Amino acid sequence: MLLYNGGYQIYSCLDSDIQEVVDSIYTDMSQMPQPYRQPAANADGTAAQFQSAIVIMDPYTGEIVALSGGTGEKTANFILLDRDITTCPPLDIAKARVVKTFVAGKCVYSAT
Repeated sequence: MLLYNGGYQIYSCLDSDIQEVVDSIYTDMSQMPQPYRQPAANADGTAAQFQSAIVIMDPYTGEIVALSGGTGEKTANFILLDRDITTCPPLDIAKARVVKTFVAGKCVYSAT
């Protein structure tokens, strides 16, 4: 209940300036170094997208100041469950089923 009523404070050691640089590089594929060899094609014959991840840490404090987990533009993914797992009994969370899945704003799965 504290989460909904302002009882929690979340602190982050991310540096917004460094994170902005990392995001700009990892979103714009032209800024990524070219691989020595071209990656193998996907099963459908399309070119495989180069992938990478980065974590930047402050060497004196060990704090993570920036991170990224994949290249290219990120699209929000969203799933709709058959129950509210934030309010149901803990033993019922594992029984939750996906009703719909959305990728880039389009429904890609529907249980009905």
